[in-house]
Amino acid sequence: MQLVNMWDQIMVQILAQCMTMITMPIFWMIALLLAVQVGLIEIKKQKQVVGKLPAFLFAIIERWVCIIISGILGGVIASTLFLLTGISLAYDTVLYLWMIMLFFFMIKRRFFCFAYAGGALVLVQTIANGCGIMLFHFDSETILVLVAILHFTEAILVQINGTLLQLPVYFRNEKGILTAKSQLQMCWPIPLVIPMPMLQDGMQNCIREQSVGYYVMPDWWPLFGTVQSAEVTALYYLMPLLAMIGYSDLAEPGMEKTQTNKSALLLILYSMLLVVLVWASSRIHSVLVVAALFSILGHEAILRFGQVDMRKYVHTKKE
Repeated sequence: MQLVNMWDQIMVQILAQCMTMITMPIFWMIALLLAVQVGLIEIKKQKQVVGKLPAFLFAIIERWVCIIISGILGGVIASTLFLLTGISLAYDTVLYLWMIMLFFFMIKRRFFCFAYAGGALVLVQTIANGCGIMLFHFDSETILVLVAILHFTEAILVQINGTLLQLPVYFRNEKGILTAKSQLQMCWPIPLVIPMPMLQDGMQNCIREQSVGYYVMPDWWPLFGTVQSAEVTALYYLMPLLAMIGYSDLAEPGMEKTQTNKSALLLILYSMLLVVLVWASSRIHSVLVVAALFSILGHEAILRFGQVDMRKYVHTKKE
């Protein structure tokens, strides 16, 4: 096992692990489900276009390949930002986030998002710490920066090919007039590589057995949060994770690109403001509550803002 502190070697390792994840069965299971989704959307579009030949197989393959390639690109971008900002998560923290997201998913499907889970987890910990109760052992700042980076990556993907999958849908306004809209629906598999602190005993032995390299980070690292020195060393290993980023929106016919540009801009602003609040919370600890609330309410505001023009319509059918 080799100690490495050269950034270029770490970047090569990030690219290598992102590429390695593409060979995993779970990646191709998700890719197959995405191919089915693309196929269903293209079939529905064929039914709506009069006189067009049913030669949509090439369109399905082309769109599917674009989704996979852009998802890999998004994974490399997000992983690089994780490394530069010092996002480091312990394994149990990842489990907490997923459990909260699954709980929110049972309440409402659109709540299945790191913005809600991360904000809620930080709020619970902050309130508990204020009462003198230690529930979890993680840096709240890193979770919120994780949320910001993932949504910044989503903004890039939305800008690149957010209009790739679109389907005409029909609405009726309060006067009974039928109107058509374009439904944008995208999903990208994101291979991520996140620095994880190496535990002293079990995890270190496991990494030795798997011959995985670990890394010594520079003194200024991480930019956000602190190392939990009681439980981990200053050594980190790069853990591959597979994530999903989804995007859904409605647009006027012919204005799909304008809508995705607006959505991407809102996501970038949301990410930047969240990072600023996290930075401010490192100076004024009470701002951490504001940052956690913004993680939830800011994301909700983006969704609400995008639905302002649609509230006067009643969904009727897809044809």
